[in-house]
Amino acid sequence: MSNIEDRILSFVMKYYEAGRFDTARAYERFCGLPGMETLKTGRASTLASGMKRALAGLFSAAAAVAVLAVGLAVHYYHWTEYRAIDVAQTFILRDSTSVVLAPGAVLRMQPARDSRLVHIDGKVYFEVHRDESAPFRVDAVPGLVKVLGTEFQVERNESAVSVDVVGGKVLFSRAGGKGSSRSGRAVPDFGRQVVLTAGMSAVLRNDSEGPEIVRRRCPNPASWASGRFVYDDVPLSEVIEELSEYFGKNLNVASGEGWQWKRITAVFSADDLEEILSAISSAVDVSIIAE
Repeated sequence: MSNIEDRILSFVMKYYEAGRFDTARAYERFCGLPGMETLKTGRASTLASGMKRALAGLFSAAAAVAVLAVGLAVHYYHWTEYRAIDVAQTFILRDSTSVVLAPGAVLRMQPARDSRLVHIDGKVYFEVHRDESAPFRVDAVPGLVKVLGTEFQVERNESAVSVDVVGGKVLFSRAGGKGSSRSGRAVPDFGRQVVLTAGMSAVLRNDSEGPEIVRRRCPNPASWASGRFVYDDVPLSEVIEELSEYFGKNLNVASGEGWQWKRITAVFSADDLEEILSAISSAVDVSIIAE
């Protein structure tokens, strides 16, 4: 926002009241000043008429400035909200960042103030548009995530905030809540932070001092949003467990000697379970049955 807009906004937020710029009332008050009585008697009607027009113009201009400033303030502080109700929803933000909201998740931002800062509730997957000059931040109180450009997932619930990184690097720290800074933004405590890279996860519990790096529950916690499974030397048993949960199927290895020791390195689309099982069977010589 320009300096002029800043001054206008500051003036209006401090002084503006409904009906304050009433030109008729202002003129009457002006006529009541010492020496201005002739304006009310009609003996100087020409002067009064000219003065009244001048004052009306002056106060109309002031009112117009006030209306403009209020409009600017409303635009500047306006919140934009994205919400997913029953199914996951994908949105493209103003800075070209792509977000996928899980059912029930909410993302809020004030694009006129800062299009690289978002507030979330629930589970959200991000593919952040890279901008070296402006880090992207996710405020998930009590956690704050900061990145330049990467793919990751943040989930905020009543007890904790978790972060799973798919690609790139993120900074995950404990942050103060609203009101912890003059701007009302969360303030990171850089003494309690972790740096996460692809394949890493961390959890920040409400009662903990800082994030804790944890072992992932499954190899691809964000497959629901990314639409793919990425395996890098992952035990076949873990692959089968993850696929079973994702597709809601009971998968069993029917044949294949020593399959418990076999490992998978591959990238699969999450669209077709049969295609995935066929590729795995061919690669490691096993037979997998889906029930």
